[in-house]
Amino acid sequence: MKTGGDTKFKIFFLPTFKKESNKILTKIEIEYLLDYLPKLEKVGNLIGKPLGPNYLREFKFSSERVYFLVYIDIMIILFVASGKKTSKKSQQKLIDKIRMRLPEFKKYAYELRRQSKY
Repeated sequence: MKTGGDTKFKIFFLPTFKKESNKILTKIEIEYLLDYLPKLEKVGNLIGKPLGPNYLREFKFSSERVYFLVYIDIMIILFVASGKKTSKKSQQKLIDKIRMRLPEFKKYAYELRRQSKY
């Protein structure tokens, strides 16, 4: 489902995502990600590789991966984790951790929506 018109996704980052990213990503990689946000705001539900549930997505660049959730019904993208491109086993462990916390992340996203003034 593509979003239409002037409707844009609102992008949020978990506090833990920010902390992780500052440790894992280089300054150039962070800038690259930030430069990509306007495109994500427009068509975030079409960007990245779906991982199981369509709303859990992975965005790869350089040797890094970032994981985000797309909530089309409330037009929110929530960045939840980042990691180095490592073995399939360690990558799967990170994805499994994210999946275990999906209800918690959804509750957080809806709370952000409730507190937002849009």
